[in-house]
Amino acid sequence: MNSPSRIKPSAITKYDALHTYSVTNHSDFWLHMLKQFLLVCTGAVPNPCEDESAPIDSVPVWFPGLRMSFAQNVLFSGDSHGRPVISPAKSNDRIPVTEVLEADRPEDICCIPCKEL
Repeated sequence: MNSPSRIKPSAITKYDALHTYSVTNHSDFWLHMLKQFLLVCTGAVPNPCEDESAPIDSVPVWFPGLRMSFAQNVLFSGDSHGRPVISPAKSNDRIPVTEVLEADRPEDICCIPCKEL
């Protein structure tokens, strides 16, 4: 039988099992998520991705040495090496940002396509 750390989260079909896996195998779970979501990042991916012996209230460093940009990840997908690439899901005609003002009128909604960012 496979040990829990060898199970891929994507193979888990029940929420409770996925939750249990994520809280009992922090590093394996988050390393898998980093690969699964193809994020744009630079630096070496550490394994484990955090100090599993440190209590969470000590605020341990996650993914030390890895750098990510929120803006780059909104605009691009990452390839298997973390380099930014334009994917069909994030092409110039897609809307990654929507601004909505509190007045709740149609003219208060502003959609900004990728090509304008």
